Amino acid sequence: MTTWEWQQAATKECLRPAARRAASLELVGDRYLLLHGGYAGIHQLLNDTWVFDTHSNRWLVVDVSAPASELPVPRALHTLTRVGHRFLVIGGQGACGPVPDVHLLECPAVIRGLQLEQQHLRSQFDLVHSKRRCAQLDGDLACRVAEMQEYRRQLQGSKDASTLLTNRCTAVQHECSSLQQQLEVAQQAAAAASLQAEESQQHVSALERRLLRARGGGSKAVEVAKEQEEQLQAADTYIMMLQQNLQECQTQQQQQQVQLSRRNAEVANLQADMTTW
Repeated sequence: MTTWEWQQAATKECLRPAARRAASLELVGDRYLLLHGGYAGIHQLLNDTWVFDTHSNRWLVVDVSAPASELPVPRALHTLTRVGHRFLVIGGQGACGPVPDVHLLECPAVIRGLQLEQQHLRSQFDLVHSKRRCAQLDGDLACRVAEMQEYRRQLQGSKDASTLLTNRCTAVQHECSSLQQQLEVAQQAAAAASLQAEESQQHVSALERRLLRARGGGSKAVEVAKEQEEQLQAADTYIMMLQQNLQECQTQQQQQQVQLSRRNAEVANLQADMTTW
């Protein structure tokens, strides 16, 4: 159970309302108390108005200005009711008995204070809303920064992959150029071997003709024929060797053409990958 305690609010100034009873008191906001009327002594009625500041413990006298005909008569035992920013003084006991009238009291300072209080509350609400919005924006910003860093990482990975593909494509192109040069050298060697084979064939034909002529010239011619036959056999062996070299050159040329076709296919695939990246 919560325990309540009484404490005396010591006022800081000598300015204060007179002692009274049967007065009316109304709360203004959460800080001020409005005091009106009451009995001072036994039969003295009061018509003054005071404000007590609960934060500073000070009394402030309210200077009420109005025509004499509109001022309420001094009274006690009446009600003081707040309606919005205004205060209604209703009934009470006057000098001549019960008072049946109703009076409206307005204080511009109180009205302005209440308006400022409402503005302050609205400002606090707007501040809380702004803080929440800032927190939300900070979260969104953090998400966007993380996404941007991820995009940068992916972009760097793409650049690295593109660089690797470019280097590989360059290396394959150099290899294709080298194979093309080797193919040209092999073609030149095959052409030279073919030319040598034709020359050897012509030489063999000439030797065969000489052998036929030598066989018709007697024993001496037989020796010459044998010698020429040996030369012919040597020429045949040389021709066979040249033909073998020619076949090897043609085989090497075919292999190099196959490798060149494969390298061209790899270059095409790499260019397609680079286009995709």
